[in-house]
Amino acid sequence: MADSQPRQHEPRIGSIKDNRPYFPVIVFALVIVAMIWVAANLAVLHDLRNEAHHWRQTTSAFATMLEEHANRSMANADEVLQRIKLEYERLGTSFDLVRFWSEKYPNQGFTFNVVITNARGDVVLTSVPHFSKPVNLADRPHIRVHVERSEEHTSE
Repeated sequence: MADSQPRQHEPRIGSIKDNRPYFPVIVFALVIVAMIWVAANLAVLHDLRNEAHHWRQTTSAFATMLEEHANRSMANADEVLQRIKLEYERLGTSFDLVRFWSEKYPNQGFTFNVVITNARGDVVLTSVPHFSKPVNLADRPHIRVHVERSEEHTSE
């Protein structure tokens, strides 16, 4: 029976004593893998920060451009409407809005139609040629605001 048990001085197969020469190599390999993993994560983090910075700058530039364009468009629309208002006040219903619009603003791509309505919301003049149907726009929210504002000023 004494022969079946391993001797005390002989290392068993698979014991720690068998793997001692490989232990520093394994630790060294794990350190190298950890360093590569950390370096890769730092590189990815650096790239993500650079991309985020780039897109923040790009988005900011687009927002500024959009704001400037909107301001110019609103200023242009206001100028156009003020000129039409002055001409209508000067000439009344004899004001030829179709001719005025086509001569003064032939390339107004963002505007389809300019109309002048009376206090009831009836279309008096339009920039669309050959428009003869009577149209009432009083039910439209953008006209209703002006009609209600007009009624407030007349009732005071």
